[in-house]
Amino acid sequence: MPEDHPYRKNPSVADLMRTRAVEEAVAAAERANQQAALAVVERWNTERSPLWSPTIRCAITAGTPWLDIYCPGCQTSRAIDIRTFDRHPLASVGSLVIGLQCSWCPGLAPIPVLTALHALPPAARWSKSMPVEFLHRVGLLYTRRRLSEGDPNETL
Repeated sequence: MPEDHPYRKNPSVADLMRTRAVEEAVAAAERANQQAALAVVERWNTERSPLWSPTIRCAITAGTPWLDIYCPGCQTSRAIDIRTFDRHPLASVGSLVIGLQCSWCPGLAPIPVLTALHALPPAARWSKSMPVEFLHRVGLLYTRRRLSEGDPNETL
């Protein structure tokens, strides 16, 4: 019976084996790409070199899309999801600093410092290592500060 019989409805065992081999090869290539990208991101996180940084595509492939940014003006740090930026995927993460400005610093804010790339935002990282009472206290202090400043959009 020929392999390409026109009335065959079920795939042959050979077809199933070829399909499975292709799927396994694709999955192995994706795992290798992710491990290589993660190695690049970990190297940049440890060196914190201003001379080079991974690309946006590399950070997303590695599963580390959260960029920690430190503002030397008000000494605060924030995390930004780089998947929300409208930039070319081959642009470096370091090129994002040009378009960033601290919203808490009045007037001319200094250029922020990129500190590291992470897989989770800070709140998710903190919740695993810090007690819940600490997180609630920080949230209450932030809410009280905004209310004392007279923010009309903030309500309890």
